[in-house]
Order: sequence, then structure tokens, then C-alpha cells
Amino acid sequence: MGKRAAPQAAATWEPIESLHRWDRNPRLNADAVEPVARSIEAYGFGAPILARTTDRRLIAGDTRYQAVQHLIAKHGPGYVIRGAPGPGLVPVRLMDLNDVESDALALIDNRAGEIATWDDDALMSILKDLGNEGAVMTEWWSQDELAALEASASPQPEGPASPTIADRFIIPPFSVLDARSGAWRDRRSMWIALGIRSEMGRDSDLLAFDHLKFGAKYGADGRKENTTFGAGLDAYTSGASGSTGTSIFDPVVCELVYRWFGATGFSVLDPFAGGSVRGVVASALGLHYTGIDLRKEQIDANLIQWAATRSRILGTEPCWICGDSKELDKIVSKDDRFDLIFSCPPYGHLEVYSDNIDDISTMGVEEFRLAYRTIISKAVSVLREDRFAVFVVGDYREKRGFMCNFVSETIAAFESAGATLYNECILVTAIGSLPIRITKQFRSGRKIGKTHQNILVFYKGDPSKIRATYGDVEVTIPEAGADG
Repeated sequence: MGKRAAPQAAATWEPIESLHRWDRNPRLNADAVEPVARSIEAYGFGAPILARTTDRRLIAGDTRYQAVQHLIAKHGPGYVIRGAPGPGLVPVRLMDLNDVESDALALIDNRAGEIATWDDDALMSILKDLGNEGAVMTEWWSQDELAALEASASPQPEGPASPTIADRFIIPPFSVLDARSGAWRDRRSMWIALGIRSEMGRDSDLLAFDHLKFGAKYGADGRKENTTFGAGLDAYTSGASGSTGTSIFDPVVCELVYRWFGATGFSVLDPFAGGSVRGVVASALGLHYTGIDLRKEQIDANLIQWAATRSRILGTEPCWICGDSKELDKIVSKDDRFDLIFSCPPYGHLEVYSDNIDDISTMGVEEFRLAYRTIISKAVSVLREDRFAVFVVGDYREKRGFMCNFVSETIAAFESAGATLYNECILVTAIGSLPIRITKQFRSGRKIGKTHQNILVFYKGDPSKIRATYGDVEVTIPEAGADG
């Protein structure tokens, strides 16, 4: 049989000066001291401090001990804790434990709280029942955590269910968007069910990862070919599954941008069109899309992709123009104005899309920067006032291995063109083949594996007009119909 525990003594009120902290305490409690102090100030002690009988060394309750010291420093030595018989007294339970026993109990006391988990539905129900008293919970859960909790909790069965953040906005509009989450993957699957594929018309292995991938390749006619190909990228994609050696765009990113920063009937300009997905999703959501790309074969492939999906989408046909966005002012009419700019530009030399000398992905660093700024300037010039522009970008490595600060370059280009940074999101993308590559690249050059991109949101005009212009976010998604 195990060792029988000794009966615990009742808690007594002891002077706080008689206690001292455990100098080997591995738990860092500083961030919790002030919230605990406010809780003690409001409600008193919920549990006594545990200390050793022999020397009054703390076993459990270090944060409460520091919180009381904080309150005495704040209110003065005459401060009386709620429920205490006098100033400077704290409830203490003394225990006859040796060093090994007291150290073990101290660790277990802290670790037990970390191992336990929450029932989100029950927790949310209690917080709502607390009413005004629930305000103190913001000391223990941040606003973002409470919002995420609300989004993850199931609707309560009593009465009409209140919409969650996800119900209202598709994905909670936080500064970190996780394309690996189950909700994101489910949403993406609904879009893929419409037949969307954006890799058509692009070289099969722009990132030269063919030897790392497996799966299926789609031909220009949209049919699957039996060949070794495409398992997914990580560092430079928007997270769509089933990708090839070329980065492809995530339809959920498109939906969020169009829902959050556009509206039905709005016109969209995409100066770096690439694949079909941004145009197809725009059409499905009732926006009028104009995409510009240098490569005729890409435009032709996009039209094939549209023909394959149009029977399932009731929107207006996207407009893809074969042209050079550096000549944007000559491509679109001088009277044309757009309600949203949305694009994902080439990341310098990372993907070279063609051998066309006008293709900025073929240019040197300074030539690329000048062309990039020119395109952004001309795009912003045809953006209506009080409208958004959204670019999905990411920092990337130049040939010597140093990082190119492409995010900052993009921000500077837009702001010099008259559109100011309004939001920035970190898009956490699929890991894909990174685990295969990371050992070699980190050992050889200490290069960290990149699994995120930046979604930069700019605004041109007066932000006070946003509510009136955009209204509420619509969250429905078109259902896949029969093949046509």
C-alpha cells in the first residue's frame, strides 16, 4: 500500500511577513500577479496559501502571495483583505513536508492546471450567465481569446442561437489567419467542389521541387494525367491543397477578401492575374473581375477553366486581358474605375513565369522594383475613392540567401501611390514538403522554414465612410451544381 497522507491542518490567518517564496520556483508568475490582485480585491481568497510548517516556505500560492504584496503596496500597510480579521493577514495552511515532498507538490499543483482542459460550451454558458460580473474574466482571457471561444462554442439549445463570429464573418477576422484549421479546409473543399484549379496554364515546376512531390497533374484541357506530380508547397503558396510545383492561390483567401473588402456588383482589378481562381471566385460572389497577364497561354488556360466551371457559377464571366500592367493606363479606358484591387504579385525572381523581357519576374532587383512601383501606382490611380486594395505578399530570399523585404517594399509603393496601410494579416499556410527540405536547408545555412504570407490591406480615401459603403458581410457560398 502507498504511504498514507497526513491529515491536513485547518487554514489559519498568518502575517504575510512570516512567509517566504521558494527560491527554486520554476514557474514564472509575474504576468498573473496584477489580475490575481484584482480578483482578491473583489472576492477575497478562494483558497489558502500552502506553506511548510518548519520554515514557512511557500509550496503553493506564490502568485497569491505576490498579489497581496501588490495590494499592500497599493493601499498601504493597513490594507485588510476581504474576509481577513486584520491588516497584513493571509489564509495559510501549514504542511509537514520535507524538501522532496514539498517540491513535488509545488510542481504538481502548477502542472495539474496545465493538463486540465476546458469544455468550451460550458465555459461560454457560464460567462454569459455571469453578466456584468463576467467582465472580470477579461483579466484572464484576452478579447481575442474570448472571441475565439465564442466562435468555437456550439450554439446553445435554449431559444434562438446567437450567431458566432464565424457565422458572421466566415473566418474570425483576426490578424492571424490559419489555413491549416479544420474550418478553413472545409471551406476550401466547398470551393474546390466547384471545379476550381488555378495551376492550369503555368509551368509545371516553377519552384523546382518536382523531385519532392507526388500526386496528379492536370492537362490544359482540365483532365487529370497519370504522372508523378504536385503534393503541395508551403513557403510561397496561399495554402491551397493539391498544388503543383507552381504556387497556386487559395479560394478561401479570395472569398475573405471579396466578402470583407468588396461587395456584390463591385469591379475588381487584378494587375498580376496568373491563374483563374481569383476571377472564378469573384464571379461566383457577384463581382466583376478584370485580370491582366502577359502570357496568352495563361489567359487561354483561364478561359478553359472558366468554361469548365461556368455551369456551376451564375456570375458574370471574368475578363482576362493579355497585356503588360506597366502599360495599365493604355489597357483600360481612361474612364474606367475599379472598386477593389486584389492581386498576388511575382515574388521577385522566385518564380520565373516566362522568357518575355517585359515579365517582371525575369528582371534584376532594381528593374523589378521600378516596374513593381509603376504597376501599383497605375492601379491605385484607377481605384475609386473610399475603396480597398489588397495584396498577398511575402518576404523571400535573394540568390545569396538574404531576405528581401518585399512586404515593406509593397507598403511603401502603395502609400506613395495614395493608398494607406489599413490592415495586415499573417496567413499561416500548409507545411507541405517543408519537413523534407528543412533539415538540409537549416543545417547548411541556418535558414528558417517559412510557413506564412502577409495579406496587406490598403485604403484610399476616408475610413469613416467604410460602414456606409460596405454594410454587413455576406457569408453564403454557391453550391456545386451539375456539370455542364
